[in-house]
Amino acid sequence: MNTRFCKWLVSFAVFFCLIFVISTATAKKPVKPPPDDPCLTMDSFSPDYVFYRDTGTRKNSKSIIFLAESATGCERALVEFPTVGENGGYIDVRYLKYSSFIEDGDTFGRVIWRSSLTGIEEIVWSYDFYISGTELTPNGGLRKVLVNGSYWDQNVRDFDLSPDTATLAFKLYRNDPATGEHVYDIRLIDIDYCHALSSGCFFEDERAVVLAESRPEGDFNYWLDSPTWGPMGNRVYFTRGEPEYNVLQFIELDEGWEDEGWPPSFISKDLFSSETQPEFQRVRGHASGFMDGAEYLAIERTHELINCGYIYLVNVWDCESVDNPVCFTGVEFEGTNPSWTKDGKVIHHYHHSKINRKVCSVWGGKVGLYDGIDVNELTDGYFPDGAGGLPE
Repeated sequence: MNTRFCKWLVSFAVFFCLIFVISTATAKKPVKPPPDDPCLTMDSFSPDYVFYRDTGTRKNSKSIIFLAESATGCERALVEFPTVGENGGYIDVRYLKYSSFIEDGDTFGRVIWRSSLTGIEEIVWSYDFYISGTELTPNGGLRKVLVNGSYWDQNVRDFDLSPDTATLAFKLYRNDPATGEHVYDIRLIDIDYCHALSSGCFFEDERAVVLAESRPEGDFNYWLDSPTWGPMGNRVYFTRGEPEYNVLQFIELDEGWEDEGWPPSFISKDLFSSETQPEFQRVRGHASGFMDGAEYLAIERTHELINCGYIYLVNVWDCESVDNPVCFTGVEFEGTNPSWTKDGKVIHHYHHSKINRKVCSVWGGKVGLYDGIDVNELTDGYFPDGAGGLPE
């Protein structure tokens, strides 16, 4: 039996076991909530963020993705999945994203995340559901969106889900074996198109629209990072690395692009850069949302002296209204991994000045909420993400 066939057989077996475990978990009856659970007294459930929490044991490691309401504290388990493969390999579960919309009084939602079994396979998954009253029902359930065609030569480093749940913006990293070049793309893919394929789309599917591409020039390797949908669904923001400064750029899609067919037309613009606003130089992530009737970016950046994250707010409309703008607001608080709820609150990994600085990182394990005035801890969990989009 040749080596290539063996690798294919191992990959297929691992994938089959992963599907079986997830499908079995989601088919189980829901766990009876404790008597003091706030979900018990609610007439409707409208989750505005998601997160995942580690469960199981050291020998049987698992995680559960939860839907949650920031205002009430109600949590509902959505899907359970293993974090260790059948052959002992580690399954990396990251970049959890969530969007939802309301139609005829029911909430329709889609959750996207990435898992990778080291050295074998990397998959971007989706889980669709709808909520009527308080009843949570799968709506297509678990499906593959993207699957890598060459584990060692390419991977999806980051992505974001459009407010209407239909389109995925993602960053694709590729290594050209022939030249050794590292290439970064920002791309769009139609999720329903990928769902219609039995195996999902490959990372370099020909239907994907390349919004921006970065290649090495001389000794400098230009890079692209953090694709983020705007709350109105017509922009994708991302960071572009230049030799001496960083630029926050965005792609603006033509008005009504959702109804004009695929691929969409777009133009590219710069919002601001660290050349004129030095605060932007240490940025390592951002998210777009609507607050107090205006569009804002929640910008994550490192502290000057320690490896903790700080979140700053930028008024997008101020950035666009004047020449050479200084559009950072006076708002700042400790945290990482920012995202927005539909009603203008910032969900994030919670940090506080009293915690040990050595563990002040994205793996802090606490979900926080900035409500426009104060920052508070909500619950235990990792990689939270708000539903985003405009208020409903």
